[in-house]
Amino acid sequence: AAAREFTLLLEARGVGVGGDAASGPAPSGAVEVASIDSAPMSDVVAEMLGNSDNNTAEMVVKELGYTVAQPGTREAGLGLVREQLVEWGVDVAPIVLVDGSGLSLDNRLTCEAILTVLQRTGFESPLGQGLAVAGQTGTLATAFVDHPVAGRLRGKTGTLNNPPFNVDPPAVKALAGFLPVEGGSSVEYVLVLN
Repeated sequence: AAAREFTLLLEARGVGVGGDAASGPAPSGAVEVASIDSAPMSDVVAEMLGNSDNNTAEMVVKELGYTVAQPGTREAGLGLVREQLVEWGVDVAPIVLVDGSGLSLDNRLTCEAILTVLQRTGFESPLGQGLAVAGQTGTLATAFVDHPVAGRLRGKTGTLNNPPFNVDPPAVKALAGFLPVEGGSSVEYVLVLN
């Protein structure tokens, strides 16, 4: 897909491209035309969390997998996630991790597991600061607009397969994050409705 898009961009600018877009290793002796560095992972995660970017979430899991297995795989990345949860004392018996995006109907996660992650990372962490802000940014830009938590509450929304309420499978809605309180601390909250 990236090669096809690059080809289209080149052709739109009058650059002739021979052959079809394809993936694979660059031929030996190829000349580098351009390069770009990735944004820092904290920025990537902030964009992913704030806008609920499922594609980025899947790629982050594969990038995690790349640290232990080349090429990076979903399974290797999810294995690292599970290891971290175990290290933090989360009961992983009821947890099923199938993909990085969370879109699979087979995923299972507990409120306790999400709460532990929030408590271990904290409001000031890249995770906490990357969450959408109520009434201002990302998936919470239009939520809590005329509410006392507007501009304060940070959270990650989750929506999965929302058919009408009386049709199976039932909808899943979630909201988890932080609400800063007077004195400098914050309240962690997790709500998952099936």
